[in-house]
Amino acid sequence: MLQEDGMVHALALLSAKEDDRIDVHESISKLNAVYDQLISGKEKLYDGILVHFVVSEEARGLGIGKKLLKKLRDYFIYKDVKSMYVVTDDECNFGFYEHNGFKKIGEKELTYHYSDGDEKVNVFLYDCDLSS
Repeated sequence: MLQEDGMVHALALLSAKEDDRIDVHESISKLNAVYDQLISGKEKLYDGILVHFVVSEEARGLGIGKKLLKKLRDYFIYKDVKSMYVVTDDECNFGFYEHNGFKKIGEKELTYHYSDGDEKVNVFLYDCDLSS
């Protein structure tokens, strides 16, 4: 399902008007810049990163995300990873990380400017100590 959704989004983007594609590119660039700002100067504190952790809507609430995160932690511990981080935003279930031992250590507000108005998003940096 996720692959199908991704393909639909990719096809929609390819067939979109140039202005819409430019908006998407600018939004992604802004988001990446905020990610860089949040982690800047802290990169060496971490030897693990969790990138783009998504559970389908149909699977949410079934404990699958928690099981996947436990498997990742077990693997990181096996590989002697002492700490990891994740960057997320308030459009996602960021509370999931708080309920699973992550601490919020950074936050920045990001404003997207679209032709039909602005959208504000809070972007968060969370970390997790795996050494204990």
